[in-house]
Amino acid sequence: MLYRMLKPLVKRLLWAFFRVDLIGAERIPSEGPAILAANHVSWLDAILLALVADRPIHMVAKQELFRIPVIGFILRRAYVMEAHRDGSDYVLLRRALQLLRDGHLVGLFPEGTRSRTGQLQKPRGGVALLAFHANAPVIPVAVRGTDQVYEKGWLWRPRPVRMVVGQPLTLGQRRGRVGRQELNEASGRIMGAISSLLEAM
Repeated sequence: MLYRMLKPLVKRLLWAFFRVDLIGAERIPSEGPAILAANHVSWLDAILLALVADRPIHMVAKQELFRIPVIGFILRRAYVMEAHRDGSDYVLLRRALQLLRDGHLVGLFPEGTRSRTGQLQKPRGGVALLAFHANAPVIPVAVRGTDQVYEKGWLWRPRPVRMVVGQPLTLGQRRGRVGRQELNEASGRIMGAISSLLEAM
């Protein structure tokens, strides 16, 4: 209830303030599972990515944020999953896999953490692994400009942000163990799609 009430308002405010230019949102399926995989250069990326579809997108946030009373309350009602500080991904991956099998959208950053330089980093294998086991398409999303909205002495600056949603990638389904080489190749394909979108922006 809270999510449905606040999402349209938050989206309008952020889209207006940052002059968000979103291209290709129609490529996000209106039903069925999919993983939205984006580059990550700012804390703002997760908020904007969570708002690109009309459907709820299950995102991930650090465990520490859930301990802040008001923020934790909002996150738990905004389809956000908790990432543990120790880096253990097992519980998170199991949760994300079940969400995909139940037909939901999941938003993830293949790099696993923010890039401090703005350059794409080496991907981790979590996104590809989920796509294989859930037989879910991966939808690449390129985000540019979010690393320019904050400076020391300023809270936010109204800088333009551009987001481009690419064509879905189908990796196929795997029921058993996925080999390291296959996982690396699939992860490279995902990052390659994001890179191509960024280069074309």
